[in-house]
This record gives sequence, structure tokens and C-alpha cells, in this order.
Amino acid sequence: MTHNAQTRAKAKLLFLTYVRTRQLINSRLKENEVNTPAYISQKEIEKRFFVYPENDRKICLAELVEAGQLKIHKDNKFFTYESLDDGSIDLSLIKQRRDNFNNPLISSIRNDLKHVTLSENSLSTEYFDAFLKYKDEYLNLFFTVDNFSKRIHTPVSNFHREYRGNILFYGEEIASLDVATMQPLLLGKILTEAIGENEYSDWINEGEDIYLMLMDKANLKTRDEAKKRLFEILFAKPSDELKDMFGGSKWIDWINNYKRSIVPANPHNKEKPHSNLAWLLQTTEVKIMHEVWLELYDAEIPFLTIHDEIIVRQQDGTQAERLFSQVLDSSFEYYKLNSKIDSETDLIKKENEEHRNKELRDEIAEVEKAIRRVKGDIDWNKNRSRQANTIIKRGF
Repeated sequence: MTHNAQTRAKAKLLFLTYVRTRQLINSRLKENEVNTPAYISQKEIEKRFFVYPENDRKICLAELVEAGQLKIHKDNKFFTYESLDDGSIDLSLIKQRRDNFNNPLISSIRNDLKHVTLSENSLSTEYFDAFLKYKDEYLNLFFTVDNFSKRIHTPVSNFHREYRGNILFYGEEIASLDVATMQPLLLGKILTEAIGENEYSDWINEGEDIYLMLMDKANLKTRDEAKKRLFEILFAKPSDELKDMFGGSKWIDWINNYKRSIVPANPHNKEKPHSNLAWLLQTTEVKIMHEVWLELYDAEIPFLTIHDEIIVRQQDGTQAERLFSQVLDSSFEYYKLNSKIDSETDLIKKENEEHRNKELRDEIAEVEKAIRRVKGDIDWNKNRSRQANTIIKRGF
């Protein structure tokens, strides 16, 4: 093989490895599978892999396609790439964000990720397995603070919910705490601050099922339909249809106007002004959760964050719930904090307590039965005594 042929072969192998690695990283989003094609710009391909004239990009890509190793997809003006053969990944090919994380709180949240493992034989994903394998060396690839609302994203926040219960944190079983219907709850808070008293915030503050209230207000058929309409209100473009549906309520008017406003703080305001409300909801959520994080940090409780949820060790669950509730008490008139704190030991304690309670109930039932029996004997003796007196009086 000539030198040029060897160089080309190495370049093609490196590019395929990069495509596979990019596909793996992109699969961090729940809806993405590992085989989802990855977008890579032509400029990046030529600069990093197929440098002209030694390696012609078009020829090399065509050879990979012909060999059945690569599939190229065209989406409008963009090309995406899919590796068709099994092979290694190389995270060193992915540019890591060089954040220093000078903020002690954010640095602590990031470093706590190193102490995440899975219990034996747990279900997982390729992406999460890669995180567990490479977290010490490439942690910055698995920890980001987005530019939109400053939400924190990690492999834990993107892990399938049904798998999360198998996470071990510092080698221990976990407890989780999350706020029920956080986005609708936040909207109620925002509307109160923006326009004062309104029916939507009243529903929220009174603890009503917001979806049932919207279903009734808009004469919708099902709760699921009301839920769909609410998320249109939160995230879709301004809609006169929604305004008509909800009877021209002032809270709908405010939302539609806000989605058309100039909000410089929203990074997407220019191209997507309707994202204003989503930005406001998420940034408000982050502010509230930041207070929760600070309370946990000051209490030296390690934790993982999943937007409106936190995960802690079982032993810290009760204290974390108390601190979480204190923050929510100062933020909302009404809320519901879901908690999953019971460990195996707690469950055993509960079972023992229930067993003791059952024994106590059985003992009480026996005592009551004995009392009824004694009472019956007393009544019988009274009747016999009355009968005897009657006989005596009659002269028998």
C-alpha cells in the first residue's frame, strides 16, 4: 500500500470513528437513538479529516458509502452522516467545553456526577454506559449548563425515568424529590406577578387539577386534550384560537402579548419570539431550584439535579425534603412535592410497624369480644335474678 493510500485509509477510519462518537453523544437526548445521523459541516470534514489535495473529501466519502460503511442523508441544505459498521468510539475527538466552573456550587454538582454508578444487572443505554466508563477522563462532555435558561444537563437528567431507580449515588440507594406539574405551577406564579389576580392563578393556588379546570373552561372532551392545549399555551406561537377557546381571558391575552414582545434576555428572542414564555418559565424554575441547591450545598448534602427534581442518598432524603419544602413554601401558595424516600430498611420498618399494628388491633378485638361476653353473662344473670324474684312473688 502506498503512503497516500495508507494516509487515506487512516483518514477514513478516523472519520468513521468520529461519526460513531458524534452519534453516541447526540443520543443523550431521550428521543434520539445511537444510530441517529450526526450533522458535520463540510468545512469541519475538510479541515480535520480529508485535507485537500492529499485527501479529496468527495472521493473519500464516496468510497466509504460504496464500501457500505457510511450512509449520507440530505436534509434540506445540510448533510448528516451515519456509520453503518460497528467499531470503537474516541471521545478525545469531541471538543470539550473548557468551563472552569469557578462557582463552588456548580463545581460541586459537576463533581458529584463522578460518584454515580448503577446497581448490578440494571437496564441502561449506550450513552449512559459510556458516561460511566469515561466520566473521570471526559466529565465535561457529560455536564453542560445551557445558554437558553441555565438549566443543567447531565446523563442522569437524560436517563430514562424507569431506569433511574437503579442509580447508586456514592455507592448507596437513592431518594428522589420532584415538584408535581412544575410548569403549570410556575405559570400561575408568573401571571400573579404580571397581572395580579386572575382565574388561572386562582385555580393553581387553590390546588385544583389545572387540566380539569381548563377542560371545563374550554368545553374540551378529555383531560388529555386539556393538557395538550396547556402545552400549546406554554410553548406554541401566539394563538387567537386559544384566546377564543378560553373566552378572551386576560391571562391568555398577557401570554399572547408576551410571546410577541422584545425580550433581550431571551437568547432566542429574535428568531423565535414565541419562546419568550418557555424561557421565562425555565429561568424562573432555575432560580427556585438554585435556592434548593444552595440549601443542600450548605447542609453538605450531595445531590444530583434533574430540572425540577433532585436525587440524594437515602440517608439524606428526609432532611432534603424539609429543605426543599422550605424553599417552595416561600415561592408558592400551593404546591405538591412528590417524594420517593423509602429504602429497603424503611420498608421493613413499615412492614414491622404494620404487623405490630395488626397484632394490636387483634388484641383489642379479643378484649372487646371478652367484654361483650362478660356483659352478656351479666345481662343473663340479671334476667335469671328477675325471673327468680317473680317466682318468689307469685308464691311458687
